[in-house]
Amino acid sequence: MHLSGRARIDWDAERAATVPGAQQMIDLDVDEVLDVEGTMPLRWSFGDYSRLNPS
Repeated sequence: MHLSGRARIDWDAERAATVPGAQQMIDLDVDEVLDVEGTMPLRWSFGDYSRLNPS
């Protein structure tokens, strides 16, 4: 999968404080999603949630 669009860095410290360890946030406006056919299948297994993933 390919995404194209525009990304902006948000330096608002209060917003970043809502995510442990973050110094800034990235906002992405997606213009196009391209599903690439014939690629290798995704193989993964779930280990654990990241300590940085807000719940």
